[in-house]
Amino acid sequence: MINYPDKPSLAVLTLDYSLFKSVEGQTFHLADFTPGILTLKEVSDKNINGQWYTFSLLFSSNNNSLSQATYQLSHPELGKLDVFLVPIGKYYPDCDEMVYECVFNLPADDA
Repeated sequence: MINYPDKPSLAVLTLDYSLFKSVEGQTFHLADFTPGILTLKEVSDKNINGQWYTFSLLFSSNNNSLSQATYQLSHPELGKLDVFLVPIGKYYPDCDEMVYECVFNLPADDA
């Protein structure tokens, strides 16, 4: 894993839709896995439902061996973040890589 010591953990930053939308298309490094690169292919539209808003992140990777679990990702601008990834298969017709999804449910007052 690449270490970005001068970057804060994402736990210090406000997790929100716009934060991830700003890095859509960029790569994240996956701790302790080779190959350990995930590309943030898509940030879904934000959906507000009552007291919550939701969005999901879709990552692609040529690593097909990740199971449903929590993984530590790092990004050169955002630092480190632990996320729960779920493999959803080969989702994009123009991409032969495995796709993994991470879903966020956050209080609507933070939207």
